[in-house]
Amino acid sequence: MLAAWHRPRVRSIVEAGADLLALETIPSVKEAIALIRLLQEFPSAKAWIGFACKDGSHTCHGDDFSDAVGKCLEQDTGRQLVAIGVNCSRPELVSSLLHHAKSFRDRIPFIVYPNSGEFWTKEKRFKSVFGKTPPNK
Repeated sequence: MLAAWHRPRVRSIVEAGADLLALETIPSVKEAIALIRLLQEFPSAKAWIGFACKDGSHTCHGDDFSDAVGKCLEQDTGRQLVAIGVNCSRPELVSSLLHHAKSFRDRIPFIVYPNSGEFWTKEKRFKSVFGKTPPNK
C-alpha cells in the first residue's frame, strides 16, 4: 500500500529527469523499505532517505534509528541509495542520532538537515527552541 501511494510521485519525478530523489521526512522503517523496493522499479534512479526522528535514537514511529539505517542498507541491493540521514527533526537530536548509527558510517554517507528548531504545542502554535515564537504561524 505504501509503495502504491508513492509510485505515481516517484515515477513522475524520475520521468521528469531528476538526477537524485530526496525521500524525506520518513517516519518509519516500513515506509523506508517500501520506498527502497519501489526504487528498484526505476533502476537508474538514485536517492537519499531522510528519517524524521522523535528523540536521539528513534524515528518518529519509534523504530531504532541505527536498526533503520541497517535495514535500509540490507534492502538496497541495487545500490541506489547515495545517503541516509535525518531531516525535519530537532537540531539537538542530530548528534545523538548519528552517533547511534556510527557503525554504518563507512558504508554510506550521512545526510542531515534539521528543522528550524520549532515544535508544535498543544495550543496549536509553533514554538521555537530559541525562545521566540516564529511570526505568521
